[in-house]
Amino acid sequence: MKTLLRYLPTLLVVLLMLSGCGKLEDEYSIKYRCRFLFNNAIHNNTRIQAACTSWGTFVHITLTGNRTVKLEVFGQDAELVQPVASEQPEHYALGIDNGSGLFIGCSSFNDGAIYVFDGQCPNCYSGGMTSYRLAFSQSGQWVTCPSCHRSYDLNNGGLVVQGDAGSKLYRYRASYSGQILQAFN
Repeated sequence: MKTLLRYLPTLLVVLLMLSGCGKLEDEYSIKYRCRFLFNNAIHNNTRIQAACTSWGTFVHITLTGNRTVKLEVFGQDAELVQPVASEQPEHYALGIDNGSGLFIGCSSFNDGAIYVFDGQCPNCYSGGMTSYRLAFSQSGQWVTCPSCHRSYDLNNGGLVVQGDAGSKLYRYRASYSGQILQAFN
């Protein structure tokens, strides 16, 4: 028993090191607030349904001035949806800049995960008030910054795939129950 107690502090340090900042923790950003809730059982929105269930389909979610949710899918007209009180739209926080929104969808690599990326270029934004809003390109599989011209692959973890090397997109956690879509950190 005394031998075990003598090694206990060393064992605890080793266990803490092994459980520290691993790959999973590095995958999700906590630097900027993200909070979004969408109840598709109420709205029955095909864009949200497709983004959460169809591989390689992403929707760009932004807010308008009156807290209406704007949903854009590459090659389609934007759709406006008014959130209901239970979704608490007054508490939405869409990453770095609410105006840039979020890109949400399923990777075409069929890993079953919902991906949520910040709509702001992580390489141009430096904490100022200027917005570097990303836009769909490459049939909705990439997003591109109009300022630095970097393109990011939504299907490949938000990595830079065209332009100068740089940081990948900020990613947030997500869940989809078949009805409720949440993005958060």
